[in-house]
Amino acid sequence: MSFSTKEIVDAARNFMPPELQDVMNVKDEKELRNCFTLVCTAMMAQIEEGNAEAMKDAISTIKRTN
Repeated sequence: MSFSTKEIVDAARNFMPPELQDVMNVKDEKELRNCFTLVCTAMMAQIEEGNAEAMKDAISTIKRTN
């Protein structure tokens, strides 16, 4: 999947939690891919392991790198 097409970028940004919407607007292709992957991983941790803190940690990490 390429994060260079507008449709993919828009879908990835819309997938982000509300707390990250503004942050995602300034991310380049590589950063957006990394953030999307981190959020997906956190979501899987919440579902598979019941790790309620996973998304909070992901959001904090992404905001710190902005």
